[in-house]
Amino acid sequence: MKITHNSDRMNLSLNILLSVKKEYMGINHSESESPIHWRQFLALEEDLLRVTRYVEFSNENFKTYSIELASLLLGAGSEIDVVAKQICKKLKRSSKANNIGQYGNQIAAAIPTVGKFKLLLPKYGLELNPWVNWSAKPRKNPDWWKSYNNVKHERHNHYNEANL
Repeated sequence: MKITHNSDRMNLSLNILLSVKKEYMGINHSESESPIHWRQFLALEEDLLRVTRYVEFSNENFKTYSIELASLLLGAGSEIDVVAKQICKKLKRSSKANNIGQYGNQIAAAIPTVGKFKLLLPKYGLELNPWVNWSAKPRKNPDWWKSYNNVKHERHNHYNEANL
């Protein structure tokens, strides 16, 4: 799955497809609807785009950290937690998954290619693979998730992990 900006992002918002054993489970929303999670994503994206006015998104700046990036990391991590739990419930109605490790196990079992999903940022020449650890053997939590938890629970010791 490749997500670029603007038109691809809009297409994704209108028709999110999860590939499940050669079948598709669609979560479709008409253009007039605005699900809360999509609105939250757009708000996070807007905040992130504002950061690009001050910090160039490049490999050289990946260690840059700030209070704004901490806020974005906490907001994104929280939203991922909520949405991943809902995806697990869609995949298996009786799902009891309630943490990132359990989400990863259930989602990767149903969608084995999730670890290959890429986020393309052509404007910055970047290609990110946020779920690559869900393809690892043994499966691991995403690297950024540890930073999210470190900043969430021990910001005084790990503030520098709130970086690009």
